[in-house]
Amino acid sequence: MSGYIGTQPVPQATQKRQAFTATAGQTTFATSGYSVGFVDVYMNGVKLAAADYTATNGSDVVLATAALVNDIIETVSFTSFVASDGLAVANNLSDVASASTALTNLGVTSTAAELNTLDAVPRGSIIYGNSSAATARLSKGATGTVLTAGADDISWVEASGGGEQTFTASGTISNGNIVGLNANGTVSVLEASFFTPVDFGNSAFANYISANFDPDTNKIIVSYRPEVTNYPTVVIGTVSGNSISFGTPVVADSNARGEVTACYDTTNDKLALFYVSSGFCYGRVGTVSGTSISFGSQNTVITDAQNQSNGYCQQVNCCFDSNAGKVVLGWFAYNTDGGSNEFYGASKTCTISGNSMSTGTGVRVNTVTYGAPSPGQGGMVFDSNINKVMYICAYAGGLVSVGTVSGTNISYGTGVAIEASVTTDTARGVFCGGSINKTVISYYSGGNKTVVCSVSGTTPSFGAISTLPSSLNYTCNVPMFDPDTNRVFLLSDKTNNGPGAMVQIFVDGTGCGFGPVVTLSGGAVIGGSMNSGYQGYLAVAYDTNSDKMVLFASSQNTGSGSVSGQAAVINSGQPSFIGVAAAAISNGATGKITVVSGINEGQSGLQISAPYGYNPATGTLVIGGNNVFATAIAADKLFVTKGTA
Repeated sequence: MSGYIGTQPVPQATQKRQAFTATAGQTTFATSGYSVGFVDVYMNGVKLAAADYTATNGSDVVLATAALVNDIIETVSFTSFVASDGLAVANNLSDVASASTALTNLGVTSTAAELNTLDAVPRGSIIYGNSSAATARLSKGATGTVLTAGADDISWVEASGGGEQTFTASGTISNGNIVGLNANGTVSVLEASFFTPVDFGNSAFANYISANFDPDTNKIIVSYRPEVTNYPTVVIGTVSGNSISFGTPVVADSNARGEVTACYDTTNDKLALFYVSSGFCYGRVGTVSGTSISFGSQNTVITDAQNQSNGYCQQVNCCFDSNAGKVVLGWFAYNTDGGSNEFYGASKTCTISGNSMSTGTGVRVNTVTYGAPSPGQGGMVFDSNINKVMYICAYAGGLVSVGTVSGTNISYGTGVAIEASVTTDTARGVFCGGSINKTVISYYSGGNKTVVCSVSGTTPSFGAISTLPSSLNYTCNVPMFDPDTNRVFLLSDKTNNGPGAMVQIFVDGTGCGFGPVVTLSGGAVIGGSMNSGYQGYLAVAYDTNSDKMVLFASSQNTGSGSVSGQAAVINSGQPSFIGVAAAAISNGATGKITVVSGINEGQSGLQISAPYGYNPATGTLVIGGNNVFATAIAADKLFVTKGTA
């Protein structure tokens, strides 16, 4: 047998060689073993014939003729192998009746079912690991479908381009409904965003409106000064569904005739009401019960002496510091002491105890002429992310000063203007919690603008200023944060007997952008009698019990010429317009929405070539308007030309 060429395989299981050096006359050689009939014997390199030796016991080889001294005897034994006997050894594949044993013996971890997925795979099918991490077969999809990956699986879906997209419905959607995208990614029919306004008391023009939500009683507390009496008045509102009802207005003081402001103390579950009369400022503590409110005794919180002699205060504003448990009051101080006129912003803390309040020491906030906090809601804001008070001045470019409460006093850092070179008419802020955790300020300076305010220590800084579209050229506005949807909204009043509007503010880091402008409608014209927004004719409160926003405004009904204080519930969770339903979709199910560049065929009675928008109060199609998003190409076909409206 020729030698093996190359590296010999290991183990060598087919032959075994042994060599012996004979002694004189030796005939028997003890090998390490062989299979009878499978051994060759060599003497001095010459193979012996079978008659020259005996090898029958599996171990000894016996020569027929004795060897000479130093003869070399070699044995080559072979391992027997029979193909039909390949499964004979224990613990191999002989147990063909048990597939699991056979697989175990092979070291295969796949199940027989998984291995069988490889058997006759149909054309177009693929083998993949499913959501249970098991080997599975996915049959080919229908014609035109594409493979898509889910969270932990893959599947075939219909191909979709710009014309249609698949969404999950929140609520029942009918074919042809105008739909919008919710904050959680579902879609809903566009609902009315602004509901029928109702009077909130006195049937009189309301000045200096403050609106606060009382989480202890789930009521909205509205403070204002009716133009008929000029007395500080408070009324309690209850939200139910898309409407609000009010109790009987309560007059806090029948002698005062100045500005009014209020905030809610969540530590003591009390309303802190402030009002100005004859240069002095008074405070009263209110307790809500049912649909009414009662007040403790009157407290003098700002006196002539506190403003220096011969001085007075006006344009008061306030907020509640929930970290310190203090109400913070701000005002415009006017001092004529020494024959020189002096104007500056001032502030102090107020502590509520039972039904009365006490004050800390008044301090100057700034020395800017008319440096008072902006009138109306949002002139003073508490930022609970940094536990600081934001004193937002309407003048000097929207000057913002940051205050820190310590004990019963407050101190302020140096104010910083948003736009030092401009004069603002109003500047109001709102702290936005959730993922935003910043104060958003809106102000008017030749147009409505918004900016995100960040604070380092007691120094404010501002992101990029964003200007709203010129169509929203309103002068009285107030921002509001919706904690339920983590959205920010700007509610605006309009001059010249026009309707108010709402727009969503999208905050991205230190910048912000805007959604479409939604005109507020529903009967009365919001802000029809206002001229500059100076006195704060607009306020808004968020009811966390009903997850609704309520707008309060001085309104004029142009049909009757009457003026009043009116309120209306706003659906702040209204989805943002995205398209038209291409089919009926049940609640929780998925379905197609016709989006930009798509043709919706779920319509009827359309005027061919007419531009179509929608009525935000009803969510129905209308020809023209300020939110046109489609064009009719047939009586039943609507070509969606815009992704927003």
